[in-house]
Amino acid sequence: MAMSAGSSGGVKASPNVTPMIDVMLVLLIIFMLVIPAITAGFQAIPPTGVNLKPHPEEDQDQVLGIDANGQYYLNKKAIPNAELGVRLKQIFENRTEDKLLYVKAHKDLQYGKVIDALDIAAHNDVRVTGMITDQRPGTVSGIQGDNLNSSLTNEINVTPMIDVLLVLLIIFMMVIPMSRKAVDLQLPDPTPDDTNSGPPPSQIVLEVLPGNAFKINSQPVSKADLGKKLKEIYDPRPDKIIFVKGDPTVKYQDVIAAMDVARGAGVKVIATTPKDVK
Repeated sequence: MAMSAGSSGGVKASPNVTPMIDVMLVLLIIFMLVIPAITAGFQAIPPTGVNLKPHPEEDQDQVLGIDANGQYYLNKKAIPNAELGVRLKQIFENRTEDKLLYVKAHKDLQYGKVIDALDIAAHNDVRVTGMITDQRPGTVSGIQGDNLNSSLTNEINVTPMIDVLLVLLIIFMMVIPMSRKAVDLQLPDPTPDDTNSGPPPSQIVLEVLPGNAFKINSQPVSKADLGKKLKEIYDPRPDKIIFVKGDPTVKYQDVIAAMDVARGAGVKVIATTPKDVK
């Protein structure tokens, strides 16, 4: 607290914010230095999408990372790829619920490498995967319920300086650890009797093929018409589940983009076909 004598002879008291600014600046620098260290060891650029479901991070979450070379990371720690099944079995075998595995894979991976990991997960007690995806800049999900805080806006008051530092500190504290969004994907039943049967005949199967080509139940559909065609199918349809089959050679980003379009067209449940289904 600073004190000064005014022209009238009275004493004026004004807060000295300099120490507070210094503290906030130090805390901000600490967060800027520590966050990269926390996330070090696994680097992957996830795919982007629009119609993404928010997933608040929880302590029991399990995250499988797959980098650009196809190396597996479990909760940011590199593991031998051959040990993935054993590690997942140890984690999920005794869980009666929350058999959800988050997958953060590099967007340019061949989808076949992602399918290999999903197949291992399906055979080791994982039932649902959250395919971690970044929100495309300048977009919000068009699905009701995905944007719980869409009515809230933040305005940074650039004066005084302490407000700026406080806002930046809050951004680092809140956004960095809680920015996960994903496309939920139901894994196939791993029982041997169903391995090669694929989805029931009445279900809708979306194929993602090389060259931005798509098929819906074996009928070719252009990329430009994909959303419109899916909406025509699902608007009157009570069963809003779709099976997505990606060609092993297409990029992971392309498959996520197709799933994103499907969600935007009204699909509620996205499932993947078994790995060996032709």
